[in-house]
Amino acid sequence: MQIVFDSRALQMYPLANPVGFRGGTEMMVMRLAEGLAERGHSVNVVANDCQRMELRSDRLFIWPPDTFPRHVECAVLVHNLTPLASYLKADVVIAATNGIDPDLAGMAKHVDAWPVFSAKHAELLAKKNPDVDAAKCHVVGLGVDLEPFGSLTARKAAKVP
Repeated sequence: MQIVFDSRALQMYPLANPVGFRGGTEMMVMRLAEGLAERGHSVNVVANDCQRMELRSDRLFIWPPDTFPRHVECAVLVHNLTPLASYLKADVVIAATNGIDPDLAGMAKHVDAWPVFSAKHAELLAKKNPDVDAAKCHVVGLGVDLEPFGSLTARKAAKVP
């Protein structure tokens, strides 16, 4: 599958630089891109700090913000839906946002999936944006396996003598 992570909205921390500090979203984008490429997908990451196309592996490409593939099967819009118009012909559009996005300006109807941190995140996203179909929200967590930590109630009960 041909996939693009459009990360042009990420401007605070470097994304294309393979060494040094990265923010959490930048790290998540690169880990997902690398994992999908390892599984045989052709993955393109659009990064503001990239000056020219870089081939990171036989299936992982990093692109500058002015030149990148727009005809893909799956578009992952990182942080906001501003670049949506470039990907309306994609088979699948995923909105990987960092919150509830107060102004989706009618673009939500074009999104096939919303990865969210929790059921509450999905509820708030759909409540704030009536165009967001809650059935398209998929809880993916925070990238941390929380089970070993148990529930807050269970941890508090264990500390009470």
